[in-house]
Amino acid sequence: MNDNEVSLKVNGVKYKFWTSVSITSELNTIAPAFSVGMVSQSLKIKKGLDSGQSVLVKIGEDTVLTGYIEQTPVSYSATSANVGITGRSKTCDLIDCTVMVDDPNISYEKPNTSNSNYVSCPQNAATEYKNVALETIIAQLIMPYGIKLVNETKPLTKKRNFSAKHEDTVLKALQNLTSTENLLFYGNEKGDLVVTEKGKLTADDALVLGQNILTGDASFDASKIYKYYRAVGQDKGVTGKTGHAASSHNYTAVDDNVSRTRLLTKKVQGAADTAKCKVTAEGDRDYNHDQYFKITYKVQGWRQSTGKLWKINSLVDIKDEFLGIDTQRSQKFLITRVVFNLTENEGMTTTLDVIPPNGWRLETENDKEDPKKVIIKKSSNSSADFSWINKKQNFMSA
Repeated sequence: MNDNEVSLKVNGVKYKFWTSVSITSELNTIAPAFSVGMVSQSLKIKKGLDSGQSVLVKIGEDTVLTGYIEQTPVSYSATSANVGITGRSKTCDLIDCTVMVDDPNISYEKPNTSNSNYVSCPQNAATEYKNVALETIIAQLIMPYGIKLVNETKPLTKKRNFSAKHEDTVLKALQNLTSTENLLFYGNEKGDLVVTEKGKLTADDALVLGQNILTGDASFDASKIYKYYRAVGQDKGVTGKTGHAASSHNYTAVDDNVSRTRLLTKKVQGAADTAKCKVTAEGDRDYNHDQYFKITYKVQGWRQSTGKLWKINSLVDIKDEFLGIDTQRSQKFLITRVVFNLTENEGMTTTLDVIPPNGWRLETENDKEDPKKVIIKKSSNSSADFSWINKKQNFMSA
């Protein structure tokens, strides 16, 4: 079998020989997605592929996605047809659907979690939890949609009280539940939800300009970089003769690499003492600073030299003389997005989004849409002036 043959298995039937392929996994979405297409002289192939059907997507013998077909677009003439199939991982239901309620009129799945690789939970839907382990709550919230939980981090046994709003999506409920935890969720190739830590994997190959890097693309957007990051908050206070009233706290973190005076003030949600304000201010400083160095690389093929496919949440070494990056002397970058592409013009390529690890954090449904999130590609001879930023960081040193 061809190690890079892309196949879709639906109802026991395997479909292959696609002329275009795009398979995407990303840290900021828990549902990997795929899109394939071909030119056919018959619509016969489309008759076995309908929206809503379960699908197994493989590259060679490697399963890359277990999910559902969502769209089957087609454009045609009297002599030929362009047939497309798109879909997402099983975990898409956690993004689209609301929290399951215990209603006798609603039936739901009860997946078998007896395997030690999965977190077990009660086999009934629930929205109210009192003194229940964090990982059990997560597993029980996703269980009705046939999704199992894999825990790749430390045991999440801390007891929690939690109330999920019925109108919230499952993903929103998970985000509310774990907002104070340093956790990362992603959908794996089996359609499971995985809870893990940032940078859990390490790539086998380095990204080297002139070897496996075909192209690089960076925007170097300095609009979100500030010299001062000020976090303000208020604690709840206590009552009684020995207690204290609610009081205000603040902390200001400084980015010494910025010479221009720019201030960003953020209000910390919930009760916040000075220590929490410090964590918030320093976290925002490090995140915005490292976001500046987000890079998109394109490499030939889908596999590393070891035969393994490229994977998200992997730390990777980079040697890019054009940008002056050599991670052998500093920290590795984090792969946040992987896209396996097949086109007639370029053949098989992989697009990799990489960033210094502090430059990635989970986007939530509460994040407001910001037009500045759209990356504006700048040519290498851009006249934009970034001289007010000292870009000679350890990982960017010549």
